[in-house]
Parts: sequence; structure tokens; C-alpha cells
Amino acid sequence: MRINGRRMMMARMLDDMYARIDDAVAREIILKNWGEADGKHVLVSKLAAVTTLRDKFKNTAIKNIDWLRYFSGLTSIGGGAFSGCTSLALTSLPEGLISIEAYAFNGCTSLVLTSLPSGLAWLGPHAFRGCTSLALTSLPEGVTSIGEYTFFNCSNLAL
Repeated sequence: MRINGRRMMMARMLDDMYARIDDAVAREIILKNWGEADGKHVLVSKLAAVTTLRDKFKNTAIKNIDWLRYFSGLTSIGGGAFSGCTSLALTSLPEGLISIEAYAFNGCTSLVLTSLPSGLAWLGPHAFRGCTSLALTSLPEGVTSIGEYTFFNCSNLAL
């Protein structure tokens, strides 16, 4: 019994230390950019230190980004970060997000967000252009800037 308890405790510690990324495409990108030297693991603490996601995921076949929770220090989704990810079925964004830059989710036709983080202040030009499944019903009160064509061709909005 004692050995099984230690194994379970050790497994929990490893789960807390290493990020588990189920999406194979995302896992490959994350390991390449933030992974350990062994090419098999990525520390949660390393992902938590990232403040801006750039275009590393652009035009890829990622389907979900449940793993985005590991990027707990994220304040900005950079220009083109997920542009062209047509299978991305994202339903929420991290609460600490302050800005979504130009073309961040351009053409993400499966994106089904219904709300944006309350602290969001800036939406860049074309940020959600062509996101035909985007179902926002309101914008956060703190949004101070909305770029040109941010919601162009977003036919499912209820703003």
C-alpha cells in the first residue's frame, strides 16, 4: 500500500511540474519552442512565464487549446498567432488577457467564443476577421480600442 501511495504522489507531482498537451500538433510546436532538452517534456513554469503568444501556431491544424491554461502569465495574443487555424474550436480565453493583436484569429472559422475576458482593453485590426462561428453577445466594458475590420465577416455575432 505504501509504495502505491508514493507512486500516486509522485505522479501528481509530475503532473504539476510538466504540462500535458493532448493535441498532437500543439504538443509538437510547444515542445519545439518551450520544451526541455529531452524533447519530450515542457515545464509548466516555463509556459507560465510566457506573456505573449506570437505566430508559432499560425496556419496549423490545432483543434483545441485547452493547454492554453498553462500560459497563466499570458497578457497578449500576438499578431497572427492562430490565423488560419480553421479547426480551432476555442470556447474561452484566459482572464489575464489585455490585448488581442492584428489578425490573431483571422479565418478561424470554428472559433465559438461567446464572451471575451473582462480585462481585455485592446482588439487589433482584423483580429477576428472571417470567424464565422464567433458568437459574441457583448464586449467587455474596459475595451478602449477596436481596430479596423476586427469583426469583418463574422456573421454569427449578436453584439
